[in-house]
Amino acid sequence: MTLFYLILPLSLLLFVLITFGLSAVEKFSDWKGQISFLQDHFKNTFLSGMVPLLLTIISVVELAAAILAIYGIFTLITDGNFEPGFYALTAATLSLLMLMFGQRMAKDYVGSANLTAYFMVCIFGLYIFGGELASNILLV
Repeated sequence: MTLFYLILPLSLLLFVLITFGLSAVEKFSDWKGQISFLQDHFKNTFLSGMVPLLLTIISVVELAAAILAIYGIFTLITDGNFEPGFYALTAATLSLLMLMFGQRMAKDYVGSANLTAYFMVCIFGLYIFGGELASNILLV
């Protein structure tokens, strides 16, 4: 497998690693600040009493996406395996859907719209990685 063939999938996985890895680290490093901000952000929604639980879930999913991206980069380079990368992008997409749901519930429409660019990158990544997985399955 040539480097040229790997540039797009590696770029997508680096995007996931940087975006979701740093987001998880930021959440864990300023946990109390995040809780305080989000409790205020969701004070008029049914999510207000669940902020610590929901923040934990989002943080774990983001961290899982980043870890899977690291593993995906490794397996992509070493043996051309696209599967871990597909799972990294799936976790990233799930995280964005959860974030978008929260933004819509808080009526933060601008925040929700800002997530769309990240979402489109992840959907494109799922298309690339899923297509590669499907072609490998069909060839076996």
